[in-house]
Amino acid sequence: MNEDELPRSYADLKDWACSNPGRFTYIAPGPGGFIGTRFAKGALYEISGDAKQWLSFDQALWDAQSPALWDYFNEIKPCLWREGEVYPKDEAELVTLFSNNEVDFSMTQDITGAGRWIIDGRMPETARAFVFDNYMIGDFNYVAIPVNSPHKAAALVLANLLLEPEFQAAQILPENGFGLGFAIDVTRVTDPAQVALLEESASKLGESATPADEMAKALAGDTAAEYQSLVEQDWLKFVLQQ
Repeated sequence: MNEDELPRSYADLKDWACSNPGRFTYIAPGPGGFIGTRFAKGALYEISGDAKQWLSFDQALWDAQSPALWDYFNEIKPCLWREGEVYPKDEAELVTLFSNNEVDFSMTQDITGAGRWIIDGRMPETARAFVFDNYMIGDFNYVAIPVNSPHKAAALVLANLLLEPEFQAAQILPENGFGLGFAIDVTRVTDPAQVALLEESASKLGESATPADEMAKALAGDTAAEYQSLVEQDWLKFVLQQ
């Protein structure tokens, strides 16, 4: 597929999917399918015309705007792989459909795009990541320590280790099997050797990764937490079960 043929918005995606029936699907929003939930949230941003209004919870706003979201997904449903009767439950299942040439797109949160899937042989070396022009939700990685954790001190030691620049530089590389973005603000790293290491890793993400400037222009923050369960529950009710 040529770059100028790629859909760059949810509206473009619906047009593409219905011009190429059966060649697109998405991950089912729900537990274990957070990429699918975020995919639906991005559609909500575009359809409502604004991302910032969703950063704080407003039940009345949801009640007014969400029907248009489910209209979108129901309109695209007949154009999907297996006509939207079933959906992949997570990224691994969608990657399998892609690698079997059943669909033309996969989804990922990895800044390396297809990198780790190419390395393990599940995607061709020609696979490339791209983003829409707007409403691509992203945030920092994080760890949490449960309030009833029996080993809080050890958990804190691990959390601190994960923040070390050397570890961060290693974990973004696709050959290390992770490929997510930095979980630290790299501009606050002052040691010249560590800065150089972080910059070196960032330069080795590979051709399958989306350029950082494109991701930055498309980046949007996640919704208020209360919308998570609303998206997942209502997608099940108003889309999957329709």
